[in-house]
Amino acid sequence: MRGSRALSIACIAPALLLAGCATFDPARYETVVVPESAIATWHGVPVREGQIAVIERPSATSVLLSFVAQRYEPFIHAGLVVFDDGEPYVYEAMGVFKPHLTGRPTRGMGGGVRRVKLAAFLARDGIVALYEPEAGVDRAAAAAFARTNRAARTPFDDTFDARDARRFYCVEFVARALEAGGAAPVAGVELSSNRSMRVVLDWLEIHSPTILLAGELLEENRRVLLAERRRTRAQIEAYFERKRELHRRFTADQRLGNVLDWRGLTLKLRPRVREFLDLDRAVGSEARVFAAEVFGDSGSDRVAQGIQVGVPSSN
Repeated sequence: MRGSRALSIACIAPALLLAGCATFDPARYETVVVPESAIATWHGVPVREGQIAVIERPSATSVLLSFVAQRYEPFIHAGLVVFDDGEPYVYEAMGVFKPHLTGRPTRGMGGGVRRVKLAAFLARDGIVALYEPEAGVDRAAAAAFARTNRAARTPFDDTFDARDARRFYCVEFVARALEAGGAAPVAGVELSSNRSMRVVLDWLEIHSPTILLAGELLEENRRVLLAERRRTRAQIEAYFERKRELHRRFTADQRLGNVLDWRGLTLKLRPRVREFLDLDRAVGSEARVFAAEVFGDSGSDRVAQGIQVGVPSSN
């Protein structure tokens, strides 16, 4: 796994996420999981309007973002499947950096609601999945909401405040589209109480008491696609469990510097954290057992056991 990435926030840094004019060929993917009972409509996949498209891109940035909320959820970014002229697209709220030398890196970001072809979304580097929305959602109404906001050029929400209806971040946009189709409102999850993480959130001027997570939109039994170009299903499942365990161990007494090497706008995983999340190693190991081998364990199952890797920074 590659552990170094320029800092980005969920739904931004499109140069790292876009895959150009890609086409989806299941034969070129290591993992393509589709329910046996599904009726394929597009390249062997049961694609329908109103589905939720999600992605998790293993990286230092993804680890940072997983620490933003009190609860762990596997996927970071979300979009909505919409058919235009018979072609499936993913509508998403995406931010674009505007270079400046002072202040928070997300201040005054550009971007907003836009669309990319579904094939391009699925070709992005990472673990991608499609989920059906909750039963009873008016898919046409959700799609209409997405089209309307793209036409209106609704801007990206660089403060990640779901109370601000004038602009959206990625998960918020999908949640509001589904709500337009009759879905139940998403409550959101409290932001992390970790002091080190709160310093970062204050620096980024993220002051909302809660944040909407992609996992709040998903029901596992409604997944219709899981795909990854290079990793097996076992590796994917092991990665998600390890990331969950890392979140469990990132308790109130932990510092981001124990997990991440943060210099300027560049993030890197600390070596032992990178080893722990490496998808090519020890796939068969249960996450907590492997964590104890890599980080050490007091013999207690309490979350208070620290990560203690690297030299803590001032964060």
